[in-house]
Amino acid sequence: MELTTINSQNNQNYLDLAIQEYGSLEGLFDLLDANDLQLTSQKDPDPYAPVALQGNIQNRFIYNYYKSNDIRPATAVAEEELCLLSGIGYMTLALDFIVR
Repeated sequence: MELTTINSQNNQNYLDLAIQEYGSLEGLFDLLDANDLQLTSQKDPDPYAPVALQGNIQNRFIYNYYKSNDIRPATAVAEEELCLLSGIGYMTLALDFIVR
């Protein structure tokens, strides 16, 4: 099986890369296996290091759509961005929203 590599972009996680490169979340298992990671890993890909790809495209329609429209999903939120979120929609009970 041929092993290729890509570079991720900022705020991309392995779920994003699975959809981008395999057309389906089912490709996540091939992606994790190629990079010696477990499903429970908390590590996001380093945008400066290559990410290994192996296996087959799971959904060619989605894969081709993303490639032809240059779509690169990036849904991860950086820790410093989380600190900027505030307001009622981002409050947690007993942490910063206290019911009296």
